Amino acid sequence: MQLLALEAARRALLDAGYDGGGQSGGRAFDRSRTSVVFGAEAGSDLSNAGVLSAVLPAYLDTVPEAIARQLPTLTEDSFPGMLANVISGRIANRLDLGGANFTVDAACASSLAALDVACKELVSGSSDLALCGGADLHNGINDYLLFASVHALSPTGRSRPFDASADGIALGEGVGCLVLKRLADAERDGDRVYAVVQGIGSASDGRSLGLTAPRPEGQRAAMERAYRGAGVGPAEVGLVEAHGTGTVVGDRTELATLSAVFTDAGAAPGSCALGSVKSQIGHTKCAAGVAGLIKAALALHTGIKPPTLHLEQPNPAWDKDVSPFVFQAEARPWVAPPAERVAGVSAFGFGGTNFHAVLRGYDGPAPAHGLQEWPAELFTFRGADRAGALRAVTELLRQTEAEGAPWRLRDLALAAARRAEAAAGPVQVAVVASDPAELAGLLRRALAQECDPPAGLHLAGQDDPAADDVARGEVAFLFPGQGSQRRGCSRNCSPRSPGAAASAAGPGVRGRPVPPTAFTPQAREQQRTALTDTRVAQPALGLTGLAASELLELAGVRPQLAAGHSYGELVALCAAGALAAEDLPSISAARARAILDSVGEGRDPGSMAAVAAGAEQVERVLAAGALTDRVTAANHNAPDQTVISGGSAEVAAAIRLLAQAGYGTKQLRVACAFHSPLVAGADQRFAAVLADHPVRAPEFAVWSNRTAARYPPIRRRCAASWPRRSSLRCASRSRSRPCTRRAPGCSWRPAPVPCSPGWSPPCWADVRTGRWRWRDAAAVCPASWTHWPSWPSPGCRCAPAGCCAAVTRWTRAGPGPRAVPAGRWTGSWCAPQTENSCPVRWHRPDPYLEHS
Repeated sequence: MQLLALEAARRALLDAGYDGGGQSGGRAFDRSRTSVVFGAEAGSDLSNAGVLSAVLPAYLDTVPEAIARQLPTLTEDSFPGMLANVISGRIANRLDLGGANFTVDAACASSLAALDVACKELVSGSSDLALCGGADLHNGINDYLLFASVHALSPTGRSRPFDASADGIALGEGVGCLVLKRLADAERDGDRVYAVVQGIGSASDGRSLGLTAPRPEGQRAAMERAYRGAGVGPAEVGLVEAHGTGTVVGDRTELATLSAVFTDAGAAPGSCALGSVKSQIGHTKCAAGVAGLIKAALALHTGIKPPTLHLEQPNPAWDKDVSPFVFQAEARPWVAPPAERVAGVSAFGFGGTNFHAVLRGYDGPAPAHGLQEWPAELFTFRGADRAGALRAVTELLRQTEAEGAPWRLRDLALAAARRAEAAAGPVQVAVVASDPAELAGLLRRALAQECDPPAGLHLAGQDDPAADDVARGEVAFLFPGQGSQRRGCSRNCSPRSPGAAASAAGPGVRGRPVPPTAFTPQAREQQRTALTDTRVAQPALGLTGLAASELLELAGVRPQLAAGHSYGELVALCAAGALAAEDLPSISAARARAILDSVGEGRDPGSMAAVAAGAEQVERVLAAGALTDRVTAANHNAPDQTVISGGSAEVAAAIRLLAQAGYGTKQLRVACAFHSPLVAGADQRFAAVLADHPVRAPEFAVWSNRTAARYPPIRRRCAASWPRRSSLRCASRSRSRPCTRRAPGCSWRPAPVPCSPGWSPPCWADVRTGRWRWRDAAAVCPASWTHWPSWPSPGCRCAPAGCCAAVTRWTRAGPGPRAVPAGRWTGSWCAPQTENSCPVRWHRPDPYLEHS
């Protein structure tokens, strides 16, 4: 135990970036002011064997030789090996640490007791750095007999915290260590911070019927003291790592106590995830608290809430409709900014001792991904020819098959990636493997020059006859629209992409795209229905799309162009950097509100259906049935697939006509008739919202699903043509020099400089033809003006929609064109573009007056 505790302490220092001794390197630190506090219990198998060796001759005249050989001989070195306090002492001795060192024993709460003491060392100024941990490798016959005597062991050998079938604990072993510093010192020294300890509370059960049974009063007192000391309310907590032993009485008592504390503090139903690491590693007794601390700290750091295993049907004491807690059988993103993530960790011990710690996330650099290991790794081998690449394959195979090789798959993948980066030439061989044994087999097959893409073995030029054409192509991302969502569609993506979880922390959508685990068919159906709601579906699609994009970019797959189907165009623009990813949730929610508000409360929301026919064929059938004005061929998905949209009765009639014409149809499960006249009123509502969000030049080409044309460089236009009837339209603005404000229709603020810096092409208006012409280009406004207001008084300017430039000259109607001297009317203006016209707006010359 002492050796493993020493190794855990050394690795903790290395992970923190400090010198762990030996040849490990790392930054120096003041060892004289570094303390060590571990939680552990007295006694060990060695102690028990030593006692047996001493007393056995008293019971037996002669100890059998076979038994005597197995019993230890007591020497002067046995003494420190049997003392629990030497766990900390040996760490201080070997790492040359001069602060306090001691071991505390609070039974199963020992490591949280060590955390309490270590934090007090730092707060008092006695130490500047503390190593805090817990160790328990003692699962001898005594442990099993003692836990069995209180009916705590699971007869099935499986720990199921908070499950209705939980029947006891499964014993485990573990060692864990943390590096603690005062936050101000850590920030000063540039340390990586996983989490911040906000407060610790402890309490005793007081007088009770027994010393082994849990008591709600003691647990509640510890929690209330922890949150009071932390200055945090339980309602702010998003994750509780419970003691959660999996015993019938223990789970019921802890769940009731937690529910009472959180409900009294105003926590909303379902606002906090509840779990226990004991479902994964068993009950490690003295090390249980530090195991929960590490789990909670990593959850805060990565933005991923870990699952609780073996949870099929929650404890009957849990009421999903009123309980502040939910259970997660799978990893889920923590939808909150790092500084707003708060977690609680509990540990209780025999003897009536209770501890609860409160941790908060730290707003520092986010990790690249939330998993320590991925289920599979990609190995690539480069070379000027295949022979060169196969030499690298041979080297990796040698490492993989070396005797006693301790390598994990990710270690081998890292070595292969570094070798590939240093090599010249294209990728000649690629392998996808899920474990070292599979990797070795695939590498041997690669050396035999086999090619088996389904098995994960790829050789250049042999995978596909069209491989050369594919290599010359471009990578495109297509982001789906509403209707593509389903329960759990991002379950494998979100844990690998915590950055996307943070992007879902917008106001009004927090938590809704990430529902808890549903344990019954009824609950699963409720979630499916909820996910159809536009207000939930669109933020969820945005989160999933960004997570998938980020995950692909982590793997080195970057697009040259992108597009989005309907709502997906917003996600494509965010992925390209034209819109800020952190704005997507609020924009998505606003888009959903605009659509629903345009439908109106109590009115027919309409419906949609997919048709196995081209748009022209569908429109002919609609025209023949006199449905053209009431049912729209809304989505031209493919040459042989079109989606129709309109009122419910009209779409039902269209489905019948299309079926009679021999075309297959499928009713879509949607919230309303998207892309139809029923939602046309959403245009101006959504445009007003988008006007408040800066738009930047996309990092790669994004194509509009309305015009099938590439978005122009945003910096050259202040009026972007956003997809009508999908993401509607937007009067956007230059980030560096805003020239519009939110308003129905259009708005602009004249200024003495162009609204797009560096671009002010001379232009003039010919009011006889109603066209704006560019002096240096052949482009014209999309259509003639058809309506002319009375000629403005001198000093007014005209601004056609869809353009943004510095006006240098204009002419007006009358007996002969009269040109105004160039430069007299120089200024900036910006107006939104409409689909078929360039309406005129007159603006008085007051440079500070905003007017539509």
